[in-house]
Amino acid sequence: MGPYPPHPGMNQSSNRNKGIIIAGVAVAIMLILGLLYYIGSKEEHNDSENFFNTAVAITNTLEENHDDLEEIIGMKEDDLIEITNSLNLNKQFLQQQEADLNMLELTEEDKPYAEKLKKIIGSELRLIDNVLFVLENPTEKTASDKLNEITDLSKNISADIAALNIPGLDCSKAVKIKDIKPHLKEYMDAKIKNAANEKERRELLAATTNHYPLFLKQNPNHPLLEGHMGAGYYLDKSSVKVLNNDSDTPVIEAEIFMVDDAYGGKTTETYRNKMKFKYNTKSVKLYYERNGKWTYLNPNGPMAETRGVKSLGEAAYFVSFGKKFYHGYMDEKFYKCLSLK
Repeated sequence: MGPYPPHPGMNQSSNRNKGIIIAGVAVAIMLILGLLYYIGSKEEHNDSENFFNTAVAITNTLEENHDDLEEIIGMKEDDLIEITNSLNLNKQFLQQQEADLNMLELTEEDKPYAEKLKKIIGSELRLIDNVLFVLENPTEKTASDKLNEITDLSKNISADIAALNIPGLDCSKAVKIKDIKPHLKEYMDAKIKNAANEKERRELLAATTNHYPLFLKQNPNHPLLEGHMGAGYYLDKSSVKVLNNDSDTPVIEAEIFMVDDAYGGKTTETYRNKMKFKYNTKSVKLYYERNGKWTYLNPNGPMAETRGVKSLGEAAYFVSFGKKFYHGYMDEKFYKCLSLK
């Protein structure tokens, strides 16, 4: 007998099963694709959210940095360390936020905003570096160039932040940067002047005039009043006392001391002399106490009468009131030495 003929429904059933399997596979593929799309869209959503959060952190740091820069306007010497530390900290934050920004998988929509943020960060970091340079090196010649760049960077940063326009991000507090150039310039000028004064001070302390040291043992409290025949006559500034502060006839006490052979380098004090002076500020006449009486001192009198008296009287008045009593009798170096601290 030949083989049994196939059942009439067998091919139909087999085809149906294949169809079901194919359909199931197709549904599974669609589910997988849908899941992948969901996961991808969710990740894309998370990347956008992470970018926004990073942008918020960056603008907050910019705002804080601009607040710290504003502190320079009222800066005192004691504030310098605190301001410098704050600026360095802000710099570190911005560098970290820039690194975070570079690690994000950005959407096409966020990429342009990210580039603008990177530009702003770069300008802000240069701004901080320039300010720190001026604060730490105010007497350097290149500090003046930094001042002009600080002003330009501040204007550009303000404009770039205002043009950022990230949806939902409020940058208004970070936009305005006050002009700190005049205050940094004032700080620089003061430091340069102080440096020049300190240089002059060191030079004066070490200087001599006609081989007499301008200051005994380079002590600013002991300036030279005059020298004669090798002996140096010095003022003890700590001895100067105003006994009567009457504006027309003030009375001042001061001590002069002599050093034998100060010309030859000796520094040992030989003797002291305490004297009292009365000044008639209207007639510009100087009196000194002698044997309990006020004796007029003629500034044009012989050296035997004026030596050690005229210079001490003038020095005592200048140290007490910061101005000259006589004019034209002493050179400017005399007053510079008296002013030195």
